[in-house]
Amino acid sequence: MRKLVIPLFMIAALGASSTEVRAAAAQSLHFRVIAPNAGGLKVGVKSSGLPTINGTANLTVGDSGEVVSRKAAEAACIAAFNQPSLTCIRTTGGGGGSCNTGPACCSDFITAGFTVDVACNRGGTTPGFDLSHAPGTGVDFVSATGGGGDISHMTCDSSNVYPDLGVDIASRSLIQIRPNGLTGTVQIKIYKGSPTTPAATANIVVSASNNDPSEAQSLHAAIETALEGLALTPPIVATTHHLVDAAPPLTVFTNLKQASHFVEIANITAAGITEVEVTVPGGPGPVMGITLEGSDNALPDAVPTLNAWGIVALVVMLILAGYVLRRRQMSGTATT
Repeated sequence: MRKLVIPLFMIAALGASSTEVRAAAAQSLHFRVIAPNAGGLKVGVKSSGLPTINGTANLTVGDSGEVVSRKAAEAACIAAFNQPSLTCIRTTGGGGGSCNTGPACCSDFITAGFTVDVACNRGGTTPGFDLSHAPGTGVDFVSATGGGGDISHMTCDSSNVYPDLGVDIASRSLIQIRPNGLTGTVQIKIYKGSPTTPAATANIVVSASNNDPSEAQSLHAAIETALEGLALTPPIVATTHHLVDAAPPLTVFTNLKQASHFVEIANITAAGITEVEVTVPGGPGPVMGITLEGSDNALPDAVPTLNAWGIVALVVMLILAGYVLRRRQMSGTATT
């Protein structure tokens, strides 16, 4: 029997499933429409090995996408400066100089007409990250360049005030829709190369009855089906998750805990996707809630599992072990 133990452990090791984790150097958020409402837009950034950054951008009615992106950059900058374990310095192009005295340095994201960057790390050592915004783009404001670290997570939550969010691009995208009592069509646009023209768009009809908790699972299952049904090569692989999966390492924020389910696009890199954008109905006035997050981490398996061949091999080994044991018992009985 001792001779059978080692093969059994080898089978378990070879047959166990594993989860692949990729790393991305940078992520960015995109804001393409005018703000129809005033309110707080939540932004979050996590760099590997550093604290989680959470900020709130205070929008006003009529803010352009460019202004929204500036405010989001400022909010993340303020949150970074307020982290006691981080050392940050803001630099501004066009001779704007630098600033390291505190959150007030972040005002250049709003007032300057040049590229603004804030670099943060722990006391001048790596890992670190940069938050940046370039004027006139209306989109990107964060990257990991210049700091030596990776952006492992980046998120934005609409807080039911802003109807269009985009994120590029981690190895996974997490999406949650909260209908907020509204009816309409949610659009999830998938970009593959072109920054202006989506390669495909998933349309999901949402009714006021699709609210949490009774209908959230069916709503996100419909989102999963719509994404996997897009005519893309290779096709999207999507998974509907329960609220219990809104936890590290898949997400390090609390935004996905606002509803009972969310959807993960799991093969961003393999599918060649460069951006995921979500557009929802609403505004002026209430809009459907959106949480959109880029994540480079996957949930680990809760327990080791066997694939199909591992299960077959294990069953064969157990049958063989039982046979050998029975033969030895019968042999022992015959000699007494």
